Formats: sequence, structure tokens, C-alpha cells
Amino acid sequence: MEKKINKCLDKISSVFAYIAGILLGIMTFIVFLELCVRGLGKPITATTEITSFLFPWVVGFSALPVTREGMQMALSIVTDRIKGKAKQIVVIISNSIVIWFAVTMLVGGIKLSVILRADRLPISGFSKASVYSAIVLAFVGILADYIMKTIGLITSRNTGEAI
Repeated sequence: MEKKINKCLDKISSVFAYIAGILLGIMTFIVFLELCVRGLGKPITATTEITSFLFPWVVGFSALPVTREGMQMALSIVTDRIKGKAKQIVVIISNSIVIWFAVTMLVGGIKLSVILRADRLPISGFSKASVYSAIVLAFVGILADYIMKTIGLITSRNTGEAI
């Protein structure tokens, strides 16, 4: 069951990485276009709104691939000096802190989205909840990833040496 969940997370992570890349490309093109037309004295007024909508989603879709591949910042000064079971215990504690933080941020993202559901972006009229839902997406992915990593460590399938 654990292998199936991890395989599913890997596939979702891959899809999320492509979506994040596409959104980043769109956002980059829009900003480049804005810079070009601003030089002609015809700025695009919607650029700020579009980028403020896309940026959280780029981050939201990137969160799972980043944590899944271990590319996030980590304080490995302590864990690099520890070996074997002690390292495994330290990594489990560290992962538990990340899980706690992810749950806290997930709950906060849901609350923020609910509070802002009636607020609208001025040009598009999209609900601000559609922007802040990216927080929910990001921390659901991080939470799932770290829960699976921690389960793997607890069941001793991973000694923590590769982390």
C-alpha cells in the first residue's frame, strides 16, 4: 500500500511540476509583454492582477515536486554528523515538525480562503479564495509527502542515511 501511495505521489508530483512550469512560462511571457508595451507608453493594466494570481499557483504546484525531490532548504548540519538509528530518530522528529507546520498552514489556508471567498479581484472579478487556495494545494502535497517519508522511516524501510 505504501509503495502504491508513493508511486501515486510521484505521478502527481510530475504533473504538478509540468503545470508549474507552464504557469511560470505564461507569467514570464506576460511580464515580458508588459515591459515591451510599457516602453511604448501603453501599459497593460491587468498584468499585476494576472501575475498576482499566477504566482501563488506556481508556488502551490511547485511545492510537492520540490519536497518530493528533496530540493527544499534543509539544516543538514546536525543530521550529517549523526549515523544509524540516531539519525533516523532525528529525521523522524524533524519530519514531525514539518508535518505540524504543514497542518497549521493547511488549516490557515483553508480559513483564509473561506474568509476571502466574497472578496473579488478588481479586473477579472475572480474570488480571492481562488488565489489563496494555492496555499491549500501546496500544503496538502507537502503534508502527504512528509507523512509518507515519516511512515517509511518508522517502518525502518529507510534508515535515514539517504535523507
